[in-house]
Amino acid sequence: MSYQIINENDLLKIEFNGSLNALDLIFLHQSQDYKTAIQNKKKMLIDFSGISHSQIRDEDTKGLAMLGKMDAHDVKNLHLVIVVADKDADSTQILFEKVFADVSWRINIVESVKQANILLAKPQ
Repeated sequence: MSYQIINENDLLKIEFNGSLNALDLIFLHQSQDYKTAIQNKKKMLIDFSGISHSQIRDEDTKGLAMLGKMDAHDVKNLHLVIVVADKDADSTQILFEKVFADVSWRINIVESVKQANILLAKPQ
């Protein structure tokens, strides 16, 4: 698995490629590059559309969402848009709404980068 962190003004993009497992996301979350990049951002796009194979199970997704929620205590009022495979979008949206219900982040789960860009272009 590989990922790329791209800073664009108030937007942080994280693009994943190749095979993905839960440890990859844990290592990203712990990396200093990620921790530095997320500070003072208003918008974040996490793009999983480049994943060719995923070993992430449903219970992994919940645990990873809880891990990601820890950032919401330090970074306030972030708009997070996550691009996932269309078969996963509805269930992932429900999970993230539950996990992030008590924080200031706004979460959207979409099926394409085009949809993500439309949401992120809207004024907050």
